[in-house]
Amino acid sequence: MAHRLVPVPRTPHPQTPVPPRLPLLSPVPYLPVPTPRTASALNPPPAPLHPPLLISWDVWNPFLEGVMSVNSSSASLLSNSSSILYEFLQKCYDTTAGTFSSTTFTVTSLLIILPLCVYVIYLGFQRWRQQRSGTTMSHSDVFTFHMVVVELVSIVGSIIICCGILTRFSEMLMAGMCLLTINISGQQFFHTLTCVERYLAVVHPVTYLGLKRGKGIRLRNISIGCVWLLIFVNLSVYFVEDKRVISIFSYCTTAFIFMVICFCSLSVLYVLIRPGPRAGGEGRPRVDQSKMRAFYTIMAILGVLSIRVGATAVIAVLFTSPHLGESDSRGGVSTFPQVPVMSVNSSSSSSLRSNSSSMKIHDLIQKCYDTTAGIFSLTALTITSLLLILPLCVYVIYLGFQRWRQQRSGTTMSHSDVFTFHMVAVELMNIVGTITLCCGVATRLPVVMMVGVYLLGINVFGQQFFHTLTCVERYLAVVHPVTYLGLKKGKGIRLRNISFGCVWLLVFADMYVLSLGEDNVVRIFSYCITAFNFMVISLCSLSVLYVLIRPGPGAGGEGRPRVDQSKMRAFYTIMIILGALFLRSLGTALTFAVYTSPHLEGSEQCSVFLSVSWFTLPSSLVLPLLFIHRAGKLLCCKNSNQPGQGPE
Repeated sequence: MAHRLVPVPRTPHPQTPVPPRLPLLSPVPYLPVPTPRTASALNPPPAPLHPPLLISWDVWNPFLEGVMSVNSSSASLLSNSSSILYEFLQKCYDTTAGTFSSTTFTVTSLLIILPLCVYVIYLGFQRWRQQRSGTTMSHSDVFTFHMVVVELVSIVGSIIICCGILTRFSEMLMAGMCLLTINISGQQFFHTLTCVERYLAVVHPVTYLGLKRGKGIRLRNISIGCVWLLIFVNLSVYFVEDKRVISIFSYCTTAFIFMVICFCSLSVLYVLIRPGPRAGGEGRPRVDQSKMRAFYTIMAILGVLSIRVGATAVIAVLFTSPHLGESDSRGGVSTFPQVPVMSVNSSSSSSLRSNSSSMKIHDLIQKCYDTTAGIFSLTALTITSLLLILPLCVYVIYLGFQRWRQQRSGTTMSHSDVFTFHMVAVELMNIVGTITLCCGVATRLPVVMMVGVYLLGINVFGQQFFHTLTCVERYLAVVHPVTYLGLKKGKGIRLRNISFGCVWLLVFADMYVLSLGEDNVVRIFSYCITAFNFMVISLCSLSVLYVLIRPGPGAGGEGRPRVDQSKMRAFYTIMIILGALFLRSLGTALTFAVYTSPHLEGSEQCSVFLSVSWFTLPSSLVLPLLFIHRAGKLLCCKNSNQPGQGPE
């Protein structure tokens, strides 16, 4: 009997067997129905669904209403889901790259994470059998066991996702993604609880000892209950239709956890640097080893969480970016079919539209790097950063660690050195950004390119602010020495840390402005920030120069030098920074002049735009070289001060 495929109601006929595999994401099964000559004989009463389908539909019906739609050309994983994020993830998994990535991740979890979890459970069971009656398990061990449960849930979720992709069963795929969501939020919260526990053990040891039993166990159980409650709240948020709600919730949660762990790590580091009154003897180690282990634990968690924060930022940019087409965001086979910014001219990869002055700044960046000159310039800049800036940054970190180990108890690091270390962090982000941008250009993935551009944006504004803080510090040391000496400890350190917080807040505010893509807003914001920094540094340099020309009343003797050498070194420092910032400002002004000029064609705009990036290289070298010079390690010009002392 000939058959044809037509849609029938959701409940199948009892005479017709349910096919072994339904088309994915469709509540309307396509059943073989006889031709019209025998169709009149088929009017039986409806029968219930097959039990497995009934259970799956009843469980996921609140979330999957409206998800199921059939693509007659292919059984893809695309849907009109009420959850935008899960629809987005389904698109990603419906590609060759998504299938390969999911399979690789599942195999890696089974080979690495699963044996570790089983071994942790085995050791915990052995410890439980051997412990004496009345003893309790430590808080960190309990957090670890809950973390193991979260990881096992993640492994089950990855296996279910693989099965859902292979069987093309949407409910199974959604269940796996929900289990992975439990892992995403659960890891962060239990990491935070572990860091807080280590913080209490080091910073507040008396309080920590009092929380090992009774009240402490009740607080621990309440905290664990709140964590699991937040995990399921986070799971429900991902079913919201609004992208902004999902992005804001993810950013706020990750930022809060990151700030808590940073606070714990800085507090423990402060305790390690300033040990107790009885820890200053000559024959005793300067740092308690248990405190050192706690610090290493928190720093290891902080490093892992930093990678997770970077991944969250990448996902958020990919999920909310208005500059990416649908196939780009899910990693399709075609390179840039829906992104006109990155489309390649088949006749010449360097041909650009002449009206690129009307494009957004993101478009200009992507188009310029989609040329032979752009690839060459970016590759040369990356190699220069790896060969010139990276060794300097590593050497600065090494000298700072040596100085920290050798300094006496109670001494604090100079403000300019701390500014240099933050500057090194900014430069390391810049190097990562250039490498990411190179990878994006090589793989032709605009998402990777935009992540690299945002990391470079952190460097653009972070450099200016930390240069300004260094010049203000030198200005205070020369013009207001009494005030400067009073700001070396206590209140001065608090003001310095507040300044750091404001600088990083402004840097990330700049990232938000850059992500808007509004040309006028980006241009005005950049001009204002650059002009403000330039005016502050100019004011500092003129004030120091005035003090050098008119020294104090006791400096006019015949046998004494007219100018104090420490003030002279401070003036040189400010002038070097001013010169580097002048080059950067010139490059910024040239960039916007080229970007808005109606007289330049697209290729000419890109040639000037790519050459501007080299104007930022001197400002990347200033503070690291000055730090090495103050340490007396710069071979070309040895410092007259003792190593480790700045020109105070």
